[in-house]
Amino acid sequence: MILGNFSSEKDVIQNWMNSPGHRANILNNRYSEIGVAIIKGKYKGQSVWIGVQEFGLPLSACSQPDSNLKKEIEYNRSQLDNMFLQINQEKDQIDSTNFRSANYRQMVNDYNQLISQYNSLAEITKNVILQYNNQVNIFNNCVAGN
Repeated sequence: MILGNFSSEKDVIQNWMNSPGHRANILNNRYSEIGVAIIKGKYKGQSVWIGVQEFGLPLSACSQPDSNLKKEIEYNRSQLDNMFLQINQEKDQIDSTNFRSANYRQMVNDYNQLISQYNSLAEITKNVILQYNNQVNIFNNCVAGN
């Protein structure tokens, strides 16, 4: 913003260009959009020029995180929740079965296989989350101008 008793709009612009901060924004090639408003009016009883600048970058200029990754994370979490319930049910069944029972060993093998599948999906999901979070950080840095 600029406020003062300038002789014209051109004088306002020249003062912006003489200001290191304003000049840096005006010449910054990161910004692809600018809004400028200048008006001559009264401020505290004096006739002054008031000017503002707003610099912007369309959101589309920043690469969005892959929505398919987010969907995969949500799906995998649902699968993991279901598997977790199944693991607990199988564990309860094993705990209530005599270890000398004919099907006890098969129950333990099935349980261990389910645990292995759960761990594998959890690791895959962890990697997808890391990838998605990295994309979110890149997007956030772009929006923030970093």
